[in-house]
Amino acid sequence: MRTSAFSALPEPIRASMFDAQSRLTERFAGMISDGIAEGALRPVDAAIAAHMLGATLNAASDLRADAVQVTAAEVAALYAKPMLMGVFSR
Repeated sequence: MRTSAFSALPEPIRASMFDAQSRLTERFAGMISDGIAEGALRPVDAAIAAHMLGATLNAASDLRADAVQVTAAEVAALYAKPMLMGVFSR
């Protein structure tokens, strides 16, 4: 579920969905930690990287082919590159 939709949920369901999203973020962190241990990923804070991955996926869900005029290569540059290469890299 997209983060922006949480406020529309009743409180008991919102808490449940927040817990589910937290578990998903923890799974992302686990995968990132495994990648670091294998040497496939550079050493980073896995929790922060997991939140960045979740935010990237959440933001990409707003991207609609008919609403935004970007090519597939531009989508990768706009959404994936900041997460994979670092927000402040050139």
